[in-house]
Formats: sequence, structure tokens, C-alpha cells
Amino acid sequence: MQITIQLFAILREFAGASQLRLEAPSGTTALQAAQLLAERFPKIRGHLGTLSFAINGEIVPAQTVLLDSCELALLPPVSGG
Repeated sequence: MQITIQLFAILREFAGASQLRLEAPSGTTALQAAQLLAERFPKIRGHLGTLSFAINGEIVPAQTVLLDSCELALLPPVSGG
């Protein structure tokens, strides 16, 4: 299945793009999609444990199964002061 991944902040810098297409097996979860992406962009790997996920604009748990043609946003923690 094909999914679109939206990247923000440091993740966008690591991948060099704010949006990517990813081919993933059926039944892939949000976290597994992020892990697949980290295989292409290894610097993302160190952030996998701190990510939040949104599918088609809704925050979801990491174990949510993706559907074909969905849009997955990888959300790094927000910092500020």
C-alpha cells in the first residue's frame, strides 16, 4: 500500500522534505511506517521513541494500523519556553 508521510521540524531536516510517499506492507502500523522511513533516513531512528502520530489529521496511538492512501504525520515533541 502507498501512504503519504508528513514530516515536521527536525524530521523534515533529516529527510530533506516535508512530505514523502512510502510503500508499506498491508497491516503496517504508524510506528512501523516510521521505522521503515528510518531505514531510508537513519538520523530519524534516534527520535522514534518520542514521536506522536496523526492519521488524516487525527492523533492516534503508535499501534494504529494504516490504510492505503492515508496521510501519516510524524510529530516530534514540542519544546519551548
